[in-house]
Amino acid sequence: MIRRIETMYYGEKKVDKPIRWAMVGGGKGSQIGYIHRSAALRDFNFELAAGAFDIDPERGKAFGRELHVAEDRCYPDYKTMFAEEAKREDGIQAVSIATPNGTHFEITKAALEAGLHAVCEKPLCFTAEEAKELEELAEKQNKELVSNISHDLKTPITAIKGYVEGIMDGVADTPEKMDKYIRTIYNKANDMDRLINELTVYSGIDSNRIPYHFHKINVSEYFGDCIEEVGLDLESKNIELNYSNLAAPNTVIIADPEQLKRVINNIIGNSVKYIDKERGEIDIRILDEIDSIRVEIEDNGKGIAAKDLPKIFERFYRTDTSRNSAQGGSGIGLSIVKKIVEDHGGYIWATSREEEGTCMHFVIRKYQEAE
Repeated sequence: MIRRIETMYYGEKKVDKPIRWAMVGGGKGSQIGYIHRSAALRDFNFELAAGAFDIDPERGKAFGRELHVAEDRCYPDYKTMFAEEAKREDGIQAVSIATPNGTHFEITKAALEAGLHAVCEKPLCFTAEEAKELEELAEKQNKELVSNISHDLKTPITAIKGYVEGIMDGVADTPEKMDKYIRTIYNKANDMDRLINELTVYSGIDSNRIPYHFHKINVSEYFGDCIEEVGLDLESKNIELNYSNLAAPNTVIIADPEQLKRVINNIIGNSVKYIDKERGEIDIRILDEIDSIRVEIEDNGKGIAAKDLPKIFERFYRTDTSRNSAQGGSGIGLSIVKKIVEDHGGYIWATSREEEGTCMHFVIRKYQEAE
């Protein structure tokens, strides 16, 4: 019912980059707030980044200063905090709730709807009706996922059946037609394989069981190989690929090659779905950021409305249900991308203009030999 983070909360799993969390309540003099902060901070897995600490905004700000929380991230209430943090590239990822029992349900529900992990002092203090509503919310999200995936699987299966029937009925009566039919069947089977792989990764997100095998990777060589592989596929779709690498030739990062490729493929796959121009374009740029690299993947597609932009990395979120139904999309691809990038110690965000296109940016730290 409630997405948990106890595996990190009790220090069983160390993370390279602390989880950004916030408190609702738990202000000065609150014993529960003290317990939350002590438990969350004792193994350095969490970074207190924001809070709505007190019903008195000034008291909340004063308390936030004592905890070294930036003043502009000490909010008057949790609703304002969830809304403002969603707009930030470094917004909170989790929230702990240390308020009177009667408020837990409302705040927990809002946190879950905002895509945050929620830790509550006494989850069992919910009434039966409130617990049922939270359960229904989780069930609704799961139904949306099943519905989206059913559609995604049905689309390639229908196409495969159609082309196989064409071969059986003799419609593919020339070598050229036969080659076209077989290539289409192969591509549709790959679409199904991609979706199944995506689901496998998704199933490991909450339990932090995404398998990683980190290696030193030369940026120039790795992305050069990726571009060559991606370029052939895009060429067949009449999409022009432009690539530039401004990082030094000897730049190295620590990354899982397969999972990083999943990030790139998911972003490009999303771009391909929504390119609506006769001649599509995708630009991939590697930029040098002193102690990190920034990867930009930009397309000339439909773009994303400003109101949707902060939510595109949330699980199940799809910007336009009718458009996505036509194009396919389970609503989990970009949430997986975000998870993988953050597990590499990086961060990701998007910029977009409607009818002009979208650019995904993600940053990964460079590897530096210890002196």
